[in-house]
Amino acid sequence: MRLLLCNDDGYNAPGINVLASVLGSYGHDVYIVAPMENHSGASASVSLEKKTRLLRVSDKTYALDSNPVNCVIVGAKGLFPGVEFDAVLTGINRGPNLGTDVMYSGTCGAARQACIYGYPAIALSITGTDLTYYTDENDSLKYRTLADFTAKNLEKLIALCKKFRHLEEEGGASYFININAPSADSFKGARFATLAHSLYGDTVEVVEENDGSLYTVWHGDKTTRYVGEGRTDWSLVNDGYVAVSVLSTESQVNSHYCDGEF
Repeated sequence: MRLLLCNDDGYNAPGINVLASVLGSYGHDVYIVAPMENHSGASASVSLEKKTRLLRVSDKTYALDSNPVNCVIVGAKGLFPGVEFDAVLTGINRGPNLGTDVMYSGTCGAARQACIYGYPAIALSITGTDLTYYTDENDSLKYRTLADFTAKNLEKLIALCKKFRHLEEEGGASYFININAPSADSFKGARFATLAHSLYGDTVEVVEENDGSLYTVWHGDKTTRYVGEGRTDWSLVNDGYVAVSVLSTESQVNSHYCDGEF
């Protein structure tokens, strides 16, 4: 298959490079367009009508000085003329995209954009069960296990995307796949998951400089708590499973309010 890879950690991040290497070893034709720098938390933000620097790393690998959604747009809509992709994969993200995280995640935002364009899209994330915030200096995550799982199950995952597609006439798709896995040498298995609810311990610091200028600094808690009943993505990952969530591409209206007067 011909695959487009993106992430929000940057083109040098180990997750995307391990994923590309493993997919290539399975015979897939892999292209990469990823941000020059970390854009975690970029969600679905997009830049319009802006000249953006592009770095050619190799014939099939480019770094874009922009956010993950723009990477998908550039990769799918002009950087590789005549190339038709079979699917778009985003990640493997350094750290979880569980529960409410999917609203903020650049990894999920990029997959959602690919899905809007009609591509089967799969977002991939990995985490330690202690939810440590990993950096370049302490990154000990076992990306290859998830990369191998993805390569072995790629056709099944793509078929799952297509199963829920309903906008064929417009070229779009209704759902993309969000996968979270523990950092481990092996998994107990893979199961479908609902979304947990994320509890963030955020704080905001107000800083006044010597000249009287005011600034704010948002401090995100390094460890997020997840709650929820049943088979949530967090509970599965915490128990050693791969959590597979089928997420809606577009916001859904509460059907209770679809008829009648306001």
